[in-house]
Amino acid sequence: MLVIHALSSIAIVAAVSSVEKSEPVDAFYDSEKAAATAAINQHNPTSIAEDREYIGAIYQTDAGFSFSVIKGKRRSDQVQMRISVTELDEVVAFWHTHGDSTPSNRYFSNVDTKLAAETQRPFYLGDYTGYLKVFEPDGKTLNPFAAYRLGLPRLSGYSVGELVKDQSRRPIRINTRAVC
Repeated sequence: MLVIHALSSIAIVAAVSSVEKSEPVDAFYDSEKAAATAAINQHNPTSIAEDREYIGAIYQTDAGFSFSVIKGKRRSDQVQMRISVTELDEVVAFWHTHGDSTPSNRYFSNVDTKLAAETQRPFYLGDYTGYLKVFEPDGKTLNPFAAYRLGLPRLSGYSVGELVKDQSRRPIRINTRAVC
């Protein structure tokens, strides 16, 4: 279960053995969507190949939008991280990947949707399908029966999310294999 603590930093905690601090990236983008796309394009191929989740924050500074990243454990849908931000930075969204091509990895989990709702921040997802998705804080979630029909646990809170689209209203494609 995901627990959010709001202190001088945002801590995202799941049940694993150690906490790692996310590392910011020294690249800046012109939008939240561009930063999420860059983060996921960079980490999704490795996430799929190693069946490992990556997660981070999208933050805004005077220089633009950037992201932080931390990797989870292999073959586990759990990751634990602590996101530190300065007073000058603003976390505007979160992003993550879902690992290998297990069919359930196409969906936002009930933990994912809870994070978006509790922080009131969008949560971006990259997976093996090659499409960038987002779950908005007020997004639609599935009831237990609908989740079960999709092969998910019979629990509420899962979501299909929404495809993220470019300026031409086409779904944004993301990397699923390493680009050389």
